Amino acid sequence: MLNSQNEVQNWNEAKRHSSPFLPIVVSILVTLVWLVFILFYALFWSRGYGLFQNFVVFFATLFIMALAIGLMWLIWGRNQWHWWSKQNW
Repeated sequence: MLNSQNEVQNWNEAKRHSSPFLPIVVSILVTLVWLVFILFYALFWSRGYGLFQNFVVFFATLFIMALAIGLMWLIWGRNQWHWWSKQNW
């Protein structure tokens, strides 16, 4: 019985301490999708807008992208905090 409890505890610790592979891949994919969107926007959809409106679209989408990536990393970091604090403090 004690062995199974230790296995469960080790599994929970390993689950909390996951590698950042998924957030890295998602960050790269979101950035690439944003770049493709900006390219299509500049080539096809931006003709009816003025320079200021195009800057607003660029910075608004950049902000949304950064917010999504930052939130994802914040959640991942929060899940890693428990393991990190036990290892380094």
